[in-house]
Amino acid sequence: MLEETLPGTAVKDISELINVGLDLTAANGTKIPFIGWADVRVRHPSPTKEGQEVHVPLLVTVDRLEMPILGYNGIEELVKMDSQEGESPSGFGILSSLKAAFVDGGESQLEALINLIQASDDDYLCGVRTPNRDTVIPRGQAVKVSCRANTSPVLTNLPVLFEPDELSQWPTGLKIHETLKTVKKGSVSRVDIEVHNTSDHNITLPHLTLLGRLPLIKSVTPMEVKLASTVIVKNLNLNLLMT
Repeated sequence: MLEETLPGTAVKDISELINVGLDLTAANGTKIPFIGWADVRVRHPSPTKEGQEVHVPLLVTVDRLEMPILGYNGIEELVKMDSQEGESPSGFGILSSLKAAFVDGGESQLEALINLIQASDDDYLCGVRTPNRDTVIPRGQAVKVSCRANTSPVLTNLPVLFEPDELSQWPTGLKIHETLKTVKKGSVSRVDIEVHNTSDHNITLPHLTLLGRLPLIKSVTPMEVKLASTVIVKNLNLNLLMT
């Protein structure tokens, strides 16, 4: 099927994804042999616009399957992308897309799937992804990447804590740290995320890469800070004079 629908797609060694052995077993307990994995771009139909793509690492098996298997994480990314692109809050647009993509799925089952995915991130305002274009991070440097945060309606400027996505498979050498940010009033805000390249070569960060999330902060407690700048300056001057 890979050769027929996506000719020229490379089948890569599984060691490029994980550094441990992998045994694949079907629900009935039988082993599923695989020869590697392929980077496949997946999108489901949209009744109003061309759907966005998500890169999915799919295992390639020598067995014949009636249909390819797309895991929950891949479906979750597609649904969340549609949500962030302004589909109706009721999920009607997303439901139409899923019905067109999963022809054997019942409407009630698909609605339940959408509700499950949308409810799973109640502790987060939204995810933070790289822009619609690839971003090059020069070797040994840090670059502030301007990311769009689809926060839904926010009534006032709000402090948020950006948390890197620990499960994201970023290129080796990239470092992203937890940091305090502010999202502006409205439905969309720009958030600058500092990405460090600790390697000795340039790294390209693919477009729409999930960098992390903005969790909800229930309260902010002000803390009194006593500045010691005056003492530091006096001691510095004294040291200079003595020398």
